[in-house]
Amino acid sequence: FSTLGGLNEVILSEGLEIIDFGMFTGNHISEIIIPNSVKRIGSFAFICEQLAEVRLGTGLESIGYGAFYKYCDNANLSRIRFLTCMSEEEYDSIDLNGVTSNETRIAYSLGISFTSADFSGFIAVPDAVRFNAHVGGEATLESHAATCTEDGHDYMVSLCTLCGREASRELIETYPAPGHDETGTPVEENLISPDCTHPGSSDMVLYCKICGEELSREHTVLAALGHNNSTFWNWATDGSSATLIEVCSRCQEGQTIEATVTVSTAEDGSKTCFAAASLNDELITDTLIIPAPGTPEPDPHNHQVEAVTWAWTADGTEAAAIGICTLCSQPVAAAASVQVETHADGSKTCYATAEIGGQTFQGTNTIPSPDNNSGENKQQNTNKGNFFQTFLRFLTNLFRQLTAILKK
Repeated sequence: FSTLGGLNEVILSEGLEIIDFGMFTGNHISEIIIPNSVKRIGSFAFICEQLAEVRLGTGLESIGYGAFYKYCDNANLSRIRFLTCMSEEEYDSIDLNGVTSNETRIAYSLGISFTSADFSGFIAVPDAVRFNAHVGGEATLESHAATCTEDGHDYMVSLCTLCGREASRELIETYPAPGHDETGTPVEENLISPDCTHPGSSDMVLYCKICGEELSREHTVLAALGHNNSTFWNWATDGSSATLIEVCSRCQEGQTIEATVTVSTAEDGSKTCFAAASLNDELITDTLIIPAPGTPEPDPHNHQVEAVTWAWTADGTEAAAIGICTLCSQPVAAAASVQVETHADGSKTCYATAEIGGQTFQGTNTIPSPDNNSGENKQQNTNKGNFFQTFLRFLTNLFRQLTAILKK
């Protein structure tokens, strides 16, 4: 289309990528719109005396020297009006025919002619370039709701009909941030339950009822519970020896202490057996009366027990319930049926059920996995096993005494 001289108007379609060297030179074009798809404009592409306005597209990567040359002196260069949706930073990234020298590049881009006689008056882009010159379309409402900490806003936003970018934004209304709602109820997190000898801990955390953000966290240490111990006596059938048994109802840890026994025999053959043992620096005593031979049997009754203490073997497969009869104040014990649930990590939960005097009692015992069974725990389990064996002997002796009484 060069040197035709008759073109007054040129419409370039979107999709065009290259405008070659001198393509529209010598025409009477007064206005030209470069589509956004155009990447390169060749040198001297538009040498037109009437050229008054040029809109550069946003896809430009390079502009050749003298691309928008106009036959006029430098004083009239500002007569060409350049518009673009690009920002000034984007324009600065365009390759101006390989010009890199700061001084030369400024002259090249602002339309200051070179001093060389060969290029005098040839310019690439005049100095009047208006950046971000969008053509705004119909405005639409854009709303941003307020959060607890940030204000909300309503804007009327218009997009450029040429490049699709934001052309204008007008603030319509502001909604102040309401602040966090601290009226919620703190929730407990990270609970570590205490046991008899080790403290536990937990966090009480308050969250905003609106956004869920954590507002406060209070760490609390839970004191160790301490042992809940009960004591029982295990007598030999003839009253010649006795053992004091102490067991915790929570952790089933316990100990056995051999007592000092004194036996006094009456003329009728009955015996009064007195036992004494020191437990935690406290003297504990008990008395056993063995009737004289031929003494009538006491009236039998069903033992009534209000609460029991559980004793377990180290592996959790056997257990017994121990209680005190509320009618005769005698110790009562019953072997339990045990069900064991083994978990994926090797730990076990053991469930025991025993019946005393027509009442059913249930107990639970947790055995940690072997990986968590430290040397200390192993020793504790061994102690529990030794304690349980002693306790089983106590049960055996107790049943022997009851059987002997019933046979008389």
